[in-house]
Amino acid sequence: MTLEEIVSFVHELDEKCPEGSDVFNTAIMLLAALEVGADPDAVAEFTGLSLEFIMTRAARLEKAEVWKDGKTYAEWADEEVGIIAFWLDVCIAEDYLKRVAEEE
Repeated sequence: MTLEEIVSFVHELDEKCPEGSDVFNTAIMLLAALEVGADPDAVAEFTGLSLEFIMTRAARLEKAEVWKDGKTYAEWADEEVGIIAFWLDVCIAEDYLKRVAEEE
């Protein structure tokens, strides 16, 4: 996907989310990582978002194990819960939610 396609897709996912808002940009960041890998430098270059913005969110995603070893681990493709899982991961990146690791 191109950046323009990603922006359009985020608009389709939530037409009320204002373009340029932190939540909108985080959604773009997460989708861009599917194209270029979960690498803050590559995502910043691809999206034009600041590296500081991405690094802050990347740290949260890495702690929650959404981003691990340069890959995104998510259930976004699941037909039943994919969109919900995506927005929950956006919320984790925005520090609205925390994911607690399961105890073994």
